[in-house]
Amino acid sequence: MLLRSRILQAPSPVRRMIGAVLVLVSAPACDLFTAPGHDQTGVTVRWRFSGGGASGELYADSALVVFYPPSGTSVWAVDAATGSLRWHRDLTIPAVVPTGALPLRAPVVAGSVVVIPGWDLYGLDRASGTIRWTLRNDDLPAFETVLGDGAVFSAGIGRVYRVDPASGAVAWQTQVGEWSDTIVERPFAPVYGNGVVYVVTAVIGIGAYTVPLGRRIGHVVALSATSGATLWRFEIPEAPPFNGGAVGPSVVAGDVLIVGADNGRVYGLDRATGTPRWVHQGSQPYEAGAVIVDGVAITGNLDGHVEGLDPATGRLLWGTGFASSVSNRIARGEGVGLVSRGRLEAYDASGQERWGHGGAAWGGPVYLSAPASYGRLVYVGDPAALYALVPPQ
Repeated sequence: MLLRSRILQAPSPVRRMIGAVLVLVSAPACDLFTAPGHDQTGVTVRWRFSGGGASGELYADSALVVFYPPSGTSVWAVDAATGSLRWHRDLTIPAVVPTGALPLRAPVVAGSVVVIPGWDLYGLDRASGTIRWTLRNDDLPAFETVLGDGAVFSAGIGRVYRVDPASGAVAWQTQVGEWSDTIVERPFAPVYGNGVVYVVTAVIGIGAYTVPLGRRIGHVVALSATSGATLWRFEIPEAPPFNGGAVGPSVVAGDVLIVGADNGRVYGLDRATGTPRWVHQGSQPYEAGAVIVDGVAITGNLDGHVEGLDPATGRLLWGTGFASSVSNRIARGEGVGLVSRGRLEAYDASGQERWGHGGAAWGGPVYLSAPASYGRLVYVGDPAALYALVPPQ
């Protein structure tokens, strides 16, 4: 517990430690809609669950949507077709977490188990939300997770874990970088592809220690999914005034791994060796990850630029103008990249905004969560409700 406390006293940007900012006041309810949405792009609202808003990241499949209300202390599940409440579960927030909130990162589902990265890792029964197992240790082993190779890969404060989703048993754990009395190299955003787990890292100080200039670097690390062995490491350096490292998820595009970094660059790395194929220089840090849509990598940065890059060369194919920051994780919809920043925007591979919904300027919901898509439906939440949207054909 002392180790937990020392690690989580470390200062870090607010965007990396999402906290509770709102209180839910409404009773669970679901409203069905048939009228058009709040702007003129042909989006309709299939249903609205008004028993709780959504923040952070969501999970969605054909039957279930799992999300976190803005209170940040529980996880809820609703029926994907109707929006009716299935269950909700309060989870214990470790006392050393200064925000008193869950990480609000996307759950993953393996068979009958919903796996929740809640600082500790939880396996919940999909049907009822009851807790089947908990993985707990001093490393706070579950900030983010990904499913692959029949396992859950979880990023803790200093290590990456391979976990059996049925039992919570740990197959391996790997420390990804420096871990001393003053510094920990922290993994973020695990991504799985063809037997390899890719994580990005950033360095934080422990306790009151401030990491000096010259040491604020991070890496992209490739791990064997079967053994946890490190296959390669690529350094993401500082680029003043920006720190090095990264916190957003990479994306696999053939034999290239595309990584947006805190130093304001996007890297295209050879997946086999970690050797850079190309580097794109942007104006601000990239923390929203990227998605591949019709052969184009769509990403965004904290200047609000949404950009389309050629995955093979890194060439900028198109970009939008300055707007509010893109920090929520970008999701892939049907033929579009989905960007949530108050308004939900859908960009195709050519850079055209195919449709949008919400936003204060349109008098609609001001979306707080990252989006999730399954089939034709897109799910996203504001502070008071979770919405199922039907984009135009």
